[in-house]
Amino acid sequence: MGRLAHCALAARLRPQCLDDVVGQDCAVRALRSSINAGYSHSAYCLMGPRGTGKTSLSRILSKCLNCSHGITDAPCHACTSCRDVDEGRRVDYVEVDAASNRGVDQMCALLSSSSYAPLSSRHRIYAIDEAHMLTPQALTSMLKTLEEPPVHVKFILCTTDAAKIPSTVRSRALGLCLPPLSTEDLCRLLRRVLREHCVPFRSSALSIMAAAAHGSAREAIAAAEWAAADALGGVLSPCMACCASDAMARAMLEAIAYGNAPAVQAACYAASALNASPSMLLDRMMRTINDTAMHQCIPGLTPHHGAGLRATARMARAMGARRAQAMYRTLLFGKRELRLSCGEHTGLSMVALRAMAV
Repeated sequence: MGRLAHCALAARLRPQCLDDVVGQDCAVRALRSSINAGYSHSAYCLMGPRGTGKTSLSRILSKCLNCSHGITDAPCHACTSCRDVDEGRRVDYVEVDAASNRGVDQMCALLSSSSYAPLSSRHRIYAIDEAHMLTPQALTSMLKTLEEPPVHVKFILCTTDAAKIPSTVRSRALGLCLPPLSTEDLCRLLRRVLREHCVPFRSSALSIMAAAAHGSAREAIAAAEWAAADALGGVLSPCMACCASDAMARAMLEAIAYGNAPAVQAACYAASALNASPSMLLDRMMRTINDTAMHQCIPGLTPHHGAGLRATARMARAMGARRAQAMYRTLLFGKRELRLSCGEHTGLSMVALRAMAV
């Protein structure tokens, strides 16, 4: 555990076995059935948004397939193969970052190395993270090996954009969809984490953090870590759980909705002073507009928590359905133009003023 001592809390709390995986019952059930039936696929494709457990599942699957006690859905965590994965030695389990090793030359080198027998385990497993970043030529070069791999080789493709993985690749792998975690699952996870670390909390705070994570366990745990540090040993309350960027985005959007130009500029200055990401702020504003539009179409729809309900109701009163759609489109196109601006925060200010004029 020494290697993990200086990691973020989310990295230290990665699930270590299938029983620990939260909110991915279908994927876990499929893997258990496959392993218990004695049938392991030559390739797996884990598809889902960030923070849903793709990398964690690939490591757990590696331990299940290489455990010294045999292929099992409950690895021992004590043998050399299991410890190699847990402690990051990666002897026969190799993680490849496709974002920086995306070319056909790097893929051909990897495929060539796959012909060698594993050093100390049953299988040599290659986990390719962000597989959609591979070039079309690199993906094509994998087809023959995926179809007829060496008996000792397994491939695990992890992607946040399954649409960019060709059907010829996906058809050669067992595809497992990992959807965003529900607010209830995230609340249960946060409750367990905070209790394990002896952090007192209010249940309403967990709901706020879970909703703000948008289905990502990593973001939820990171928010809890930040809020617990801010609490300084006190009770973690809803006001502490409100992320600064969430509050800033909400304030900016309300100012836009009510046509309050000084408040818009004040929010933009605050974003610049705190070095908040303009792109992330626009994302959060667009999510809030989406909630508002849904509330306008379905008045009885209840957001994830009370603060969200009040904010959504205020937005729905401040803007009509047509204006909500126009503002969303303005923010969407404005986000695309940020990189062309002389400065992202200057671009954010202009996008906000343009949205106010809608």
